[in-house]
Amino acid sequence: MNKQKIMKWALPALLMSAMTFELMPGSVGYFGKDMVSIPEGTTHNFFTPPVQGTVGSCLILCGVVTFVAMVIAIAAACMKKKGLYRTIGWCSLGAGALAAAPYITNTADAFVQPNVIVFILLLACWLMAMSLDKKKDEQEGEKPKGRRL
Repeated sequence: MNKQKIMKWALPALLMSAMTFELMPGSVGYFGKDMVSIPEGTTHNFFTPPVQGTVGSCLILCGVVTFVAMVIAIAAACMKKKGLYRTIGWCSLGAGALAAAPYITNTADAFVQPNVIVFILLLACWLMAMSLDKKKDEQEGEKPKGRRL
């Protein structure tokens, strides 16, 4: 198998692993204003954020955008559509930005800490999708133009 074929199937696999980390209980840490963790019985993930408002909506949107990117990546790999990689890349970058938003918008009352592995996986997916999109453009440029006179 060539490198591009491996990357084509590794992209949905990385997005699926990011989605798994988002769905895991305890993937979002919540600390009060005295930096004490919430009791052990309550676990939060990206779809059940511990707070409402900007931070909570960013986490939910991150999960939704990751799911959309995962579905598009599976469709691109199965149907051999090379034009979808740019969309997958920008969805991954957007989801990564939404995963990092709680670090930026924290308040003095609470500190919400999402799993950093999700952010790293989404940025890796962005780089991989943009690399596949670039290779698509290079392959189209190498097509034979026919007989020359």
